[in-house]
Amino acid sequence: MFSLNNVYGQQVKLPTDTTFSENLTIDPNKDMYPGEEFDIHFQMTGFPAGTIYTALAHKDDDEINIGTTTTGSPIHAKVPLDVVPGRYGIKVVAASGLPARPKTILIRDSTTYDPYKWSKVSGNEPGKLIFTGTGERSATSKPLDFTPGGFTQISFSWLQTANPNSDVYIEYSTDYGKTWNQGLKLATTINYEKFLLYNFPSGANSDHTMIRIIQPNYIEGADGWRINLILFDMHGNVIMPDYYENIHFTVIGPSITLTPLTSRKVCAGQSTSYSYTTNGTFPEGTVLTAQISSSNGLFDNPTDIGTLNDTKGGTIHVKFPDNIKAGPHYRVRIMAIAGDKHISTSNPSPYIELGEYLNYSVLKEGNILTAPEGTSYQWYKDNQLINDATSRTYEVMESGNYSCKVTGTDGCAYNTSSIDLSILGTFKKLAPEHFTLYPNPSSDKITLTSLKAFEGEIEVSLYNSLGEKIYGQIVNQVTPTLEINLNQIKRGLYYLTITHQNERVYKPVIKL
Repeated sequence: MFSLNNVYGQQVKLPTDTTFSENLTIDPNKDMYPGEEFDIHFQMTGFPAGTIYTALAHKDDDEINIGTTTTGSPIHAKVPLDVVPGRYGIKVVAASGLPARPKTILIRDSTTYDPYKWSKVSGNEPGKLIFTGTGERSATSKPLDFTPGGFTQISFSWLQTANPNSDVYIEYSTDYGKTWNQGLKLATTINYEKFLLYNFPSGANSDHTMIRIIQPNYIEGADGWRINLILFDMHGNVIMPDYYENIHFTVIGPSITLTPLTSRKVCAGQSTSYSYTTNGTFPEGTVLTAQISSSNGLFDNPTDIGTLNDTKGGTIHVKFPDNIKAGPHYRVRIMAIAGDKHISTSNPSPYIELGEYLNYSVLKEGNILTAPEGTSYQWYKDNQLINDATSRTYEVMESGNYSCKVTGTDGCAYNTSSIDLSILGTFKKLAPEHFTLYPNPSSDKITLTSLKAFEGEIEVSLYNSLGEKIYGQIVNQVTPTLEINLNQIKRGLYYLTITHQNERVYKPVIKL
């Protein structure tokens, strides 16, 4: 084990004339559901002003901060919403400076680890922090709060029967893994086993520090290595030992286990389903509510995204909000509520990346529709897919309600708002190569010439971007040439329609 003297670099002593009670009491003294509040009564005297008293609930190797006060007894405590049901002990510690904070155990044992605390583990035996094989072998944590600093308690063992061929490092990153800084190099010796403490430098202090244990270039030939790692948050200078008391409380209630989505990328406005399992009996009238976290992964201001009245396990349908900003650090959880009482909360999902929702609309210029810029397009008429209509622009030949499904650069697909377009009559497409239009763009006039002899009348019309007709002419010549004056119209994009019997073609015109 370690001593506080090793951790903080100074001898830790109790103040003189301090006393503390032999027993704690809690009120109310009963089994509690997650989210319930209660008071912890204690007696401590002789401690200096500003001392912070913190209550910790402990079970196995985990400690959970459940309440803090600077005014003495009692400590008003709250059972965390995401606590695992079971029997917990209570202890109180007194500290000066920053309030005591619970330790974060990343690896209890090299033969098992919590996958929700790790973003990447490679080169390991499945489910274990025992590393074998060839190539890079690493374990990278999720972002951790290191604002006041932190240190690690490390037990590291080589399993090699031959000299290792590359070193192992503990590294840290404060930019979500974009760059890594070397923190500690672990010795590479046959049959090496070491227990040590490591203090991270001040450069590692952030509220999103990531830790990585990495062996960059391992060449197979030795048996491998394993590591047990406990990561602690720094919590000021403790001025008295941990204060254990012979008192317990039991967190009751059924549990919910959430199954992560197979894809980490989701889109705002998208609907999907989460699978879940339950254990235990829920009170009658329990409602399950799926929630999405804030963009930092915390549930300080969650948003409801789906509800279900069935607690037997299965799937809960959710829809991610439209009005939510894109980001890579969202999480999802399921809460069980009966009336006004919180019953249980599932494990939070791993981080998901949420793509941006865009309220797309279609631009109409004459009978030409243009979708917003994207990577792929599919046009619809009256909610029915139009075959081969996969370009950004679409020329409308008949009346109807039109929309386009656009895939954005982030891979998320959205439907544009629909637009109604009325076309008098139904026309076939007239071959555009039968006509020339020059000069185009033009500042004063354009000349339309037919390269084919047509029988009967040809109607020529010019429309603005609002679809309003601003020019019309009937041509009766067999091989028409028509000059159109543009002096009276504003600069911009226009569309010229050429209609012959039941055929029509559109040509863009740019007025300079």
